Amino acid sequence: MQTSNLFPRITAILAALTLCACGGGGVGNEGSDGNLPDAQDYNRVNNYNYAYVYALGEGAYRRFGEVNVLRDLALQTILSKGSAAGGYPCLLGGSLRMDVSNQRHDFSFNNCDLGTFFIASGQLTLIINDKKPLPGQPPIEFDVTIKTLNYRSESTGQLMQVLDASMGERFLADGKTFDVPYLFWVSQNNKRQRYAGSVTKLPGTVSGKPGWIAIHTDVAADGTVNYAKTLDVRTELSDTRLIITGRGDKSSVTGTKLAPNGQSIKLEVRAYGSDTPTLEKIISASDLLELIWRAL
Repeated sequence: MQTSNLFPRITAILAALTLCACGGGGVGNEGSDGNLPDAQDYNRVNNYNYAYVYALGEGAYRRFGEVNVLRDLALQTILSKGSAAGGYPCLLGGSLRMDVSNQRHDFSFNNCDLGTFFIASGQLTLIINDKKPLPGQPPIEFDVTIKTLNYRSESTGQLMQVLDASMGERFLADGKTFDVPYLFWVSQNNKRQRYAGSVTKLPGTVSGKPGWIAIHTDVAADGTVNYAKTLDVRTELSDTRLIITGRGDKSSVTGTKLAPNGQSIKLEVRAYGSDTPTLEKIISASDLLELIWRAL
């Protein structure tokens, strides 16, 4: 699909989604003309902006997965190449380079094509903090920093995105879990979003599933965050349900993947403290993807 053909279709999708407001209740008309609602509206969910709010939350969840793809690419390269610095081919073309200094591993990318993930340029640094690293075993404690990484992913956009991120894996004292804090920025289409979140997982497991995400939609030039204008994202039922809550009034939109293959998603809008949706709508996975491309 060409990007130039995207916007008329987005307007048609949004118009279809705003035709039914089941359950009644007074709502505004943000986004009813097919335009993207203003960022200040994101911290309150209503029967007109819910599709974009959900797309923004789903996009954030997918971007967490993209950060994990990059982390895992670095870890796999370290495991397979050890401390052998040099350039290595990517799966479908292009290359990455790894330079090693003690426990520090610096990666740079040159049109690295991984299939559904393309990295034109940028840097990633992984520093291993294990006191006694085990040969052939993944590190237990490490920090990752990503700087000005230019990439494109089929999951969140057709256009190039710029990623800056930091994360670190830490072994907790109870001996049972890791805590993985994340903080990252993504710029695309002259928009910049700030994300924070955390993953808790069992030792020895690979996790791309955040326990929670905060999307900061109001960030000053100096980095100061207006936390009242924030969306919170969490998952339920083994990743089949995503709940996005606005901190403005704690209203929410829930998306549930429908059986058998998740190609349709049921969206439900709820006011704070209510179990009864003010709106229910089913959207196809392909339409949702197009909304994600626009919302991000």
